[in-house]
Amino acid sequence: MTGEYTLFYYITQRLHFFPSKIPQELLDSPEINKAVLQIEESAYSDAQLWGYDEFWDAVRVEKTLVSDAERKGMEKGMAKGIEKGIAQGMEKGIAQGMEKGIAQGMEKGIAQGMEKGIAQGQSNERKETARRMKNDGIPPETIAKYTQLSIEEIEKL
Repeated sequence: MTGEYTLFYYITQRLHFFPSKIPQELLDSPEINKAVLQIEESAYSDAQLWGYDEFWDAVRVEKTLVSDAERKGMEKGMAKGIEKGIAQGMEKGIAQGMEKGIAQGMEKGIAQGMEKGIAQGQSNERKETARRMKNDGIPPETIAKYTQLSIEEIEKL
């Protein structure tokens, strides 16, 4: 550290106005290079310092503008992505719901149709049995007892 301090002192005292004459092997050291930059900056005139500050202010403003634009773009992109995701999710949900509803409706329809068909078949069978019994001369009261048909229904046969 003492050697670097001595070198830094030498640079600041002897080469203050001639930083370009510093040997490259010294500039390869990060500490020496940083010291040389500080010396160069301290040698700026007021106008040069003002220009230097303006330059870095412009760089910071530009970085801020770019950062703000990226953030706004990201927000817009996220909003559009969410919107599209919701729309696609709703479409898929509706399609799946319709498929499921149709399947359940068909199941219920088939079950109800079978129940009605069985009931109708049983009713038709009772009426056919009642007609044969009536043709054989069995009294309507007896037919009603075994077929669970009303006497009015039996007389219409």
